[in-house]
Amino acid sequence: MTPKYSLPVLLLTFFLLLSCSKSTPTPENSKKISEESLIQESVTEISEVRTSLGVKEISRPDGTYVPAVFNYSGGSGRVTISCEEVRISGGEAVASISFSSPNYEYVRVDDSKITGEYTDKTSTFKVPVELDEEMTLIGCTTAMSSPHEISYTIFISLEEEITGFGNDPINAEDTREKPVNSDKNEEEKLSSYTEQLRSEVKEQISDKSNDLTKDIPAIEGLNYDHSMDLKYAKGFAVHYYDNAVKLISVIDGSRYLVLPEGTEKPDKLPENTTVIRKPVRNIYLAATSAMSLFDALGAMDSIRFTGTDVSGWSIEAPKKALESGSMKFAGKYSAPDFEMLLTGNCGLAIESTMILHEPKIREQLEALGIPVFTDWSSYENSALGRTEWIRLYGAFLDEEDNAETFFQREVIRSGADTGFEKTDKSVAFFHLNTRGLAVIRDPDDYVSAMIKDGGGKNVFDSLKTGNTDISIEEFYSKAHDADFLIYNTNIDTDVKTQEDLLKKAPLLEDFKAVREGNIYLIDRKFYQSTDRVSEFAKDINIILTGSDEAAAFLVKCK
Repeated sequence: MTPKYSLPVLLLTFFLLLSCSKSTPTPENSKKISEESLIQESVTEISEVRTSLGVKEISRPDGTYVPAVFNYSGGSGRVTISCEEVRISGGEAVASISFSSPNYEYVRVDDSKITGEYTDKTSTFKVPVELDEEMTLIGCTTAMSSPHEISYTIFISLEEEITGFGNDPINAEDTREKPVNSDKNEEEKLSSYTEQLRSEVKEQISDKSNDLTKDIPAIEGLNYDHSMDLKYAKGFAVHYYDNAVKLISVIDGSRYLVLPEGTEKPDKLPENTTVIRKPVRNIYLAATSAMSLFDALGAMDSIRFTGTDVSGWSIEAPKKALESGSMKFAGKYSAPDFEMLLTGNCGLAIESTMILHEPKIREQLEALGIPVFTDWSSYENSALGRTEWIRLYGAFLDEEDNAETFFQREVIRSGADTGFEKTDKSVAFFHLNTRGLAVIRDPDDYVSAMIKDGGGKNVFDSLKTGNTDISIEEFYSKAHDADFLIYNTNIDTDVKTQEDLLKKAPLLEDFKAVREGNIYLIDRKFYQSTDRVSEFAKDINIILTGSDEAAAFLVKCK
């Protein structure tokens, strides 16, 4: 008798074998970092990281070596990675890992963060490594709309038999031909496509005339009834047809046909349509921003798997679910546990836009019969637009009434229905990166909008450059006389007191907000609290007016 799951198991075996294949060699970095700048790393920091990771000692003479093999995978392909040298001392290996971008704030191995050295084109880090083994390296880049951690897999070997090149300690200039990434063109195409799609989505959401609810696809054999009346969200639409059929349209051009159990799929479907069958359950949620919306719906039991382990959560619901075992960590978006998802009957994978950089992962999930939905809520230009995505997830789960009730209450709680009195107070929202630059928000994004909605003035409104880092001199000129400073401790977790902040940037000491004691830190829960994020405007008004009311996300810096 043929086993019941023979085809899925065969597919799973194929993709697991495929994912275990060796990474592609990296192209040569565009500019070699000088040996002198690479040496400037704390020996103490490296030792502590090595100890925490349990890195094995190496039986090779002390010295500096050129890797015979350096492979990596991960990321969009826009940034390349190189390894110029590996230093061995006392049986420990430390590799100089360079990214062809100056925007990497830190790298992380497990929970250990490593800061770097920078030029105008590169970021270089001294990383304790295991030789001849694949290892995961997390890099935090500030080049996107907000800081993002990107997962890479690296492999380093000093063994000459792997490539046929000699590999004595460095005593002369290395003249070997560097390996070439054979997939460079494909990676460049993917990067170009991804950036173009992101740009188009941002433009469409900013276009006030754009309304997905008015674009109603015809479905053969079904009669259209009505569409969900959205108040703030621009990134999706929900259309209702007879026989309890729903079609969800998303700003990236994708569509999802939600069919009741037992309903036959129409013969002809609109372009780019994925079929999802109810009940939607055993969800793999890799988009962290959506978790709080499921919690607000009382639907945590519909999520069986998550792409973020317990240490990565700031909100309580997923922490409790993971600790109790009702939810399982199934690997992050770039490396999901296909076997766990398949045997756990995963019915839907909800991904953030980071999945755009991993098209093969999406293909593998879909080949295993798991539909993939991409959450674009972070591209909404209003906080309530982000929160209104709860109504989309309510449509997936047949919880539209509960979603609508919650959303209307949140509109009232946020104060958006009545607005806040304008003040003449100015606010600077920022954090400082490891290069001593100030990272600010796009003047047109939802955080900047809430500063204005709360009655304040954003001191960076005149800088129409998007999320970016600016020189400390430019920051000084804009924020020196700001009435309030809000420091983004979601990104820079090292700042907990005013003393911590002044150690990072002593020149802040003569800022007006510092002299008057008006420094606030943003709560770690902020970015994962999509259900309540719009209350930040109320927080702004509370601190500007000196109200005694407790703020949801702002804590005064001691």
